[in-house]
Amino acid sequence: MVKKRPLPPELLQASKEQKLRYFKDIIILHRNIQMILERLLKNAIEPDDA
Repeated sequence: MVKKRPLPPELLQASKEQKLRYFKDIIILHRNIQMILERLLKNAIEPDDA
């Protein structure tokens, strides 16, 4: 049985800088984090006590 790797195989041999760049370019928003971000932005633009 062969396991699939989610990362490109060449990344295993890449330099530290290349690996860091690879992961810095990946953004994954969690559902709750996205919801909180939207609420924060809404409250910053339209605060209830203004």
